[in-house]
Amino acid sequence: MAALEAAALFDDAALGERLAIEEDVRRQKAVFVKDLDDAVYSSLKNDAVRMGAYLRAIARAAPGKRVLDVGTGPEALLAVAAAKAGAEAVVACEVSPAAADRARAAVAAAGVAHVVTVVTGHSSEVAGTIVSVLGGPADVVVSEIVGDLASEEGMAATLAQLPATLVAKTGAWSVPARAETWVAPANLRLPASGDGGSSDVRLPMVPPPATLLGDRRLLECIDANDLRLEQTREHAWTVAAPSTLTGFFCAPKIVLDGEDAIDCWTEATSWRSVLCLLDEPVLVEAGDEVGLSATADLRRFPVVHALAATVNGKPAGTVVVKLPDS
Repeated sequence: MAALEAAALFDDAALGERLAIEEDVRRQKAVFVKDLDDAVYSSLKNDAVRMGAYLRAIARAAPGKRVLDVGTGPEALLAVAAAKAGAEAVVACEVSPAAADRARAAVAAAGVAHVVTVVTGHSSEVAGTIVSVLGGPADVVVSEIVGDLASEEGMAATLAQLPATLVAKTGAWSVPARAETWVAPANLRLPASGDGGSSDVRLPMVPPPATLLGDRRLLECIDANDLRLEQTREHAWTVAAPSTLTGFFCAPKIVLDGEDAIDCWTEATSWRSVLCLLDEPVLVEAGDEVGLSATADLRRFPVVHALAATVNGKPAGTVVVKLPDS
């Protein structure tokens, strides 16, 4: 009887996990099916730093390999790059039917339709089709689902949910190999501060060094070979001079492989820095300690980041950041 009860509990837990994943997929579709703003894709295509690093990494990873491009977009940029780099076969997976149709036209226009097949659907739902088209499991997965906060577009859960039948996940199987978000306390007042505006403001610039009250520290890390879906970080900074703590700057660093990385703290790219604003600014003096307790739940979509600030051990405010889920 005990064994049967344990089996039933296991089945219930497995069913609950499957249902949760299905709900995540539904939410991702709700967000990204609508994400057809040509300006978004043009910003990637025209970003020399971003595209240059991706193209170099793909040129090293793709030759002779079966490649899966997750979230290929309407121009199938990474899939086309993999084909031109000498990939054996490429599947470009796209959840938006409209974007998938445009991707097929882009693949044909690039002259690589004999190598690249566009498959419509979420990668977790069409794994069998992908393996069939590739002629076996993918050797390499390429993706550009890195947000301004690296994990917020669901990169970690998407990679974690790829079954072993679809990709072996050994060696240098993912481009990018790692995506990180770094954080530092800041003093920057914006019109959104204190007027009911958003608690996270996206700015098209690197975090301005003059606004920082301390060095940058790691907020989260999505490592393809060590995927951790619940992350907690504790940091403390000693303030060097009198100032005001208004919030925290965050920006990503994307490690494509062992040779190329994109550091959005030092290089201007189409990724934006994120200023996470406290409800109320806090005056700080030289020698004060600014603390940060940060959690990131990467298991589900939308990803939730919670940043709790302290000054000299006293609560100074909490910021919760997540993408809209519909």
